[in-house]
Amino acid sequence: MNTDREKVTVICSVCGTDVKILCNTLKTKDKNIPWRCRRCNDDYRNAIYQSKPQEEKDIFVNKQANRTKQYWANLNDEDKKADSDRRKSVWDKRLKEGDYRIIEAMVDGRAKWYDNLTNEQKEYYYQLRNIGRDKWWNTLSEEEKLTHMQHPHEGFKVWYSNLSGEEQLEFMKPVCEGCQKFWNSLTPEGYQEWCVKHSIGYNKYLHQPKTYPNKNELQLTNMLDLNGIAFELQYHSVVKHPDFDSLFPLNIVTGSKLVDPTHSWDLKINLHDKNILIDVDGSIHTIPPNKFITDGIDVGAYVKFNDSKRPYQTDGYDAYIVLCYDDNLTGDTPVISFQTWEIMTVKQLIELLNFMNLSKKKKRKIMKNL
Repeated sequence: MNTDREKVTVICSVCGTDVKILCNTLKTKDKNIPWRCRRCNDDYRNAIYQSKPQEEKDIFVNKQANRTKQYWANLNDEDKKADSDRRKSVWDKRLKEGDYRIIEAMVDGRAKWYDNLTNEQKEYYYQLRNIGRDKWWNTLSEEEKLTHMQHPHEGFKVWYSNLSGEEQLEFMKPVCEGCQKFWNSLTPEGYQEWCVKHSIGYNKYLHQPKTYPNKNELQLTNMLDLNGIAFELQYHSVVKHPDFDSLFPLNIVTGSKLVDPTHSWDLKINLHDKNILIDVDGSIHTIPPNKFITDGIDVGAYVKFNDSKRPYQTDGYDAYIVLCYDDNLTGDTPVISFQTWEIMTVKQLIELLNFMNLSKKKKRKIMKNL
């Protein structure tokens, strides 16, 4: 004889599929209610929901939401973890079986809900979502953040790599067209305003510990660490030089009137009473014009044009360029100063930074003894 926890098989009254249920469910369920498999029962419940007027739908959704909040609030951390694992296993099973209907319904329902919002409501929910996301993100460890970033990144790469060449082009076409439409809609003033806003936001992003130096930058940061010199990886300029428009009225590489007045510096050195900007130029800065053409862009000319703008993108800070053209940074690698245009070595730059990092009293004492 079957116990209450044992499973028996019944037949779905809609599609005829075998359905496994507990004996206790068989005993207690109303005999007048037909058996349905999970898929058919979802369809049945959805049909009932869709038949209701919007007011009743809203009442039902609010009740469900309040019940879920109350249920979740009463759980301890261990129960929350167990509930989360259970729900995850249910989703994993459905996805493994190729059952995407709930996901499709969720996406469709959210799209309909969003389309019915006013612009003010959209902005409100956008800000609310950002606040919640940032609050959650800040509770994660660096390892957890990397894990969360890795999954969608790797998933996208796998998905994109499985597309044919034609499908990849088809996917990128609206993206490229949208970008081109956006850029074409900007005036030169609007473009430069966008660049400054982007720089401010990018600097906030860079303050979070997730920017990784390349080999040459890493070698320089190791030297700075050994000398106790504080620094930040990358700094995006935000102040437009007053002479920028007259000096760079046109992007000589693309022919566009949209010229970015900002620059991303590799390092910002935080000294005792001032800041210093540093770029570490690798071998790409030695490519001559007309050597490599990529997507219609002359790489050498593009780099040279961007390099020519740097003296006017310092935000008023002193700036130095490490000329690491052999991609092998050492103490003897040359450095050029934007203040004097004199050449020194990396070793001399470190010594200069050490001196600048001293208090005024210590500087005077050293100068007195020279």
